[in-house]
Amino acid sequence: MNKLFVSILILFFINGPFITTINYTSASSELVTDSWNARASMGQARYDLGVIAVEGKIYAIGGYTSELYDGYSNFCVTTNECYDPVTDTWTTLAPTPTYRASFAIAAYQDKIYCIGGASSNGLCGTNDVYDITTDSWSTKTAMPFNDVFLKAHVIDGKIFVITSYDLFMYNPSTDSWTTKARMPQPLITSVHSAVVDNKIVVTYIPLRGSELHTYVIIYDPKTDAWREGAEADFLLCYGAASATTGIYAPKRVYVQGIMTPGITNFDALPTNHVYDPEKNTWLTAKAMPTARTHFGMAVVDDVLYVIGGILDISWENMPKRTPTTGPDGELIYIHLPSQPFIPTAVNEQYVPIGYSSIPLTSEPASKNYTTYITVTILALTVGVIIFGLLFLKKKRKNNLL
Repeated sequence: MNKLFVSILILFFINGPFITTINYTSASSELVTDSWNARASMGQARYDLGVIAVEGKIYAIGGYTSELYDGYSNFCVTTNECYDPVTDTWTTLAPTPTYRASFAIAAYQDKIYCIGGASSNGLCGTNDVYDITTDSWSTKTAMPFNDVFLKAHVIDGKIFVITSYDLFMYNPSTDSWTTKARMPQPLITSVHSAVVDNKIVVTYIPLRGSELHTYVIIYDPKTDAWREGAEADFLLCYGAASATTGIYAPKRVYVQGIMTPGITNFDALPTNHVYDPEKNTWLTAKAMPTARTHFGMAVVDDVLYVIGGILDISWENMPKRTPTTGPDGELIYIHLPSQPFIPTAVNEQYVPIGYSSIPLTSEPASKNYTTYITVTILALTVGVIIFGLLFLKKKRKNNLL
């Protein structure tokens, strides 16, 4: 019996290190640095949707489709789908209580916050919260300002929401909002943002006439102040940004969208630019295979997933926030292109520059993968114990005979 328990202890010591080093995102397929892979598409084609990663899974919520609603094109949907990178499958979950698109999305403590954006009745500041564990929704205090094309990030348990003009902070513990330091530019467009080392890195195109640059500003919540980063000599529009964590790939911000030589002269070429916050420099990575805009992006174990968007990205079909009269005579803002957009459900996986399936640091992988490995090891151990006990019982019985 003592030998059995010694064997069990050896099993734990041998397998223990794998609890923090196995990466199931990379184990599911061979991943090559700075490369793209096609993955399973969403069940519904959408653009201006909210995409967020929580515990190794990706949630794609809301957005526009090309269907008609009360005679208006591209209405908002309540669709809520979850993608599992391990199985490469999608699951449909409880729909959102609000029809919405172009909203801010953030995750904190197994809850996903969908804030503001455009609804069927115009701009809104609604704060709907999805509970992953119960597959249910609730409503919290609305944002102080109604706006679209919002970005949200969680730092130290607080949700920071970037609007066209201001920065707001939401405290989930107190269900309250606070106004923070306004951005240096009073009005910005083509905003992309991500968090690195508890600081928000924002890239944008300023409305300064003919200046053709992408600018960078960085917000530090500890000082409630903005500072400038290195500008880049290109225009990158209508995309998204995500940051790698430094666990499986170096800490960098990947900004993906379409490249243009001028504000009104799009050539519809996808591009992938990378900002290094430590060196304050830019470099170029391999562009996504499918040219599209208004997509969502999320990161699981430092692998990026670019989901949804618009396929027809000529300048004539770029979204324009146009005032019009709603069904009840109220003034609302909706996207009215010259031709219907072509939404896509495509899901493409990008392996960042310098990626390694072996952690670059000692930090753990995604929580759900760690749990999966731990449960597997415990199950194997219990099996060994049961087998050992049955074997000893049978042996003693034979000895008695």
